Amino acid sequence: MDRLLLKYKGKEGALWENLEKKYGKGSVKKARAAPFKIMLESIVNLKLTLTLLYQAENPTKLSDVKELLSKYKGMKV
Repeated sequence: MDRLLLKYKGKEGALWENLEKKYGKGSVKKARAAPFKIMLESIVNLKLTLTLLYQAENPTKLSDVKELLSKYKGMKV
């Protein structure tokens, strides 16, 4: 998988097209549509991770966790 991503770095559109040619139109879109439960778990895990990090490293920032999650909501990693 890493090799494939490196091969298409900066050419993600071409990767998308090739995958749809191989697996059928709409297949990539369906595969990318992660179940809501998984997305929700990711958000909860991120919130927990940030909370634990700030508790350990900078407790004064604990109140910023909610704001950070809101600020970056919808951004892709």
